[in-house]
Amino acid sequence: MLRSFSLRVVWLVVPIATACAESRPAHPPPRPSPIDVSAQCAPGHERPSRLRLGFPSTTTLTLHGRPVASTGFAGVGERIGAAVGLPVDSTVVGRYEDLVPALLRKDLDVAIVPSVVYAQARDAMPCLILAGTMVGDGETFYSGYLVALANSGIHSPAELAGRRIAMVDSASASGWLFPMAWLLQHGIDPLRAPTQIVPEADHASVLQAVTSGEADAGATFFGAIQRARSAGVDVGSLRVIGVTGRIPYDAVVVRADLDRDLALKIALAIHGIHRATPEGRAALAPLGNIDGFVPSTDAFYDSVRQIRRMVPQPGGRP
Repeated sequence: MLRSFSLRVVWLVVPIATACAESRPAHPPPRPSPIDVSAQCAPGHERPSRLRLGFPSTTTLTLHGRPVASTGFAGVGERIGAAVGLPVDSTVVGRYEDLVPALLRKDLDVAIVPSVVYAQARDAMPCLILAGTMVGDGETFYSGYLVALANSGIHSPAELAGRRIAMVDSASASGWLFPMAWLLQHGIDPLRAPTQIVPEADHASVLQAVTSGEADAGATFFGAIQRARSAGVDVGSLRVIGVTGRIPYDAVVVRADLDRDLALKIALAIHGIHRATPEGRAALAPLGNIDGFVPSTDAFYDSVRQIRRMVPQPGGRP
């Protein structure tokens, strides 16, 4: 993805040659099974008459008055239902932090969860079944960025000290966890004065805060910049201050007590959704750069766990 990124962001003021020079990450290693679940977990036996799919909202209502986003993963749910022979009720879960409680309450059978939420969910539910990892721009990782206005006078990490930095909630990898780790590694603690966190609801709001001057810098990712540019936002006025890291794409999880054969069918259905087929292209069309899904492993998300142990949460908790 980083190589393709260098071709697509010529409209940013500063080239990010250092980001493009990063080694390209590998896909998760091939597995003999399409699912990852602990060998200590007994197979489930529940076979519901309908499946409930939950996913975070990918819709941002407006940015500078313009709609900028998609209708979510409902098309993915339709493809799963067609493959396993069950109707699927797709539900938008508005906040990342609501996904784990919904799985714990068994309100959802299948969920598409960001990497930080996956790490939290697997800690809370060790037998949660990992059915796949999302692929975007041909990669299972994406990059997070800290951006500022090109005319802001900010050119280096040190110049972010004492500034207002827009971020989203602590369940976001690119909007909180990875930029926090990056800033701490550069000697800046955004949770301590004089540096100030400007809390925003989503990545589009982060970009709006930076372009409007409400914040001096913002934490986001390439996809959000891409969508904002498509909506006519002047992202050409932005400068990339830092690449905050390579972040695993979202995970697809299945409730542990679902019948194991059904869980396998769900995983195989997910892996069959890709842009090589007309049905796959239609299902993925609202999701921008997302190409499909591949089998994965729990260990693929260990980098997220490691950074979670390093980074303080709002209120000072590690």
